[in-house]
Amino acid sequence: MTTVRIIDETGISESNFNTLVTAVKYFTPLVTKAWSLPNVTFVTGGIPATGEWVIYLTERKRVSGATGFHTFENGVPVAYCSPQAAYRLFGHYSKPLVIKGKQLVAAQYTEGLVTTICHELAEMLCDPKISTVSAVDKNGHTWLVEVCDHVFGAYSNYVVGTTNCILPDVTTPSFYNLNGTAPFSILGSATAPFTMTPKGYGYYRTSTGQLVKL
Repeated sequence: MTTVRIIDETGISESNFNTLVTAVKYFTPLVTKAWSLPNVTFVTGGIPATGEWVIYLTERKRVSGATGFHTFENGVPVAYCSPQAAYRLFGHYSKPLVIKGKQLVAAQYTEGLVTTICHELAEMLCDPKISTVSAVDKNGHTWLVEVCDHVFGAYSNYVVGTTNCILPDVTTPSFYNLNGTAPFSILGSATAPFTMTPKGYGYYRTSTGQLVKL
């Protein structure tokens, strides 16, 4: 079992923090089931114990152009997620416009801090040391397994009480195998192995270890 500690350093209200944690707890088993990973236990606040993974809600170590990132520090995966960069805590959801049974406008999703937390956590779980690469694609490239990057821009809405929480899509192991079978992501936005969403991005590793953007 993996223990993940979520620590807020920015003064988010107790109510909003609890909503964030509730959404993350709902999301996490979707990832662990898809990837056959150990269950995750969450703790909050306090000081990390030896061996605990940590997600900081903080403005420390911000990276320009990113709402968060994950890394490997002192032998454990660690993520830094910025409430300011994310702008919204929970994201925003607009229902699809349907008239007389015909959808005129698709549902609209905007990311929030909860999206970033789930994104970084999923990638920590599936590639803790940021070193796992895929089988070869049709071009002979091995992709770095960053499971939310490749399907970036695909979301679902999970309601906690009356709060809409925008959650990211996550690729499955089949995505990284040319002979893989569906589903290729937990929300189905990936329709075949090694295919990215319009906003998706990623990297492959060369024979010399260099990362090249896809």
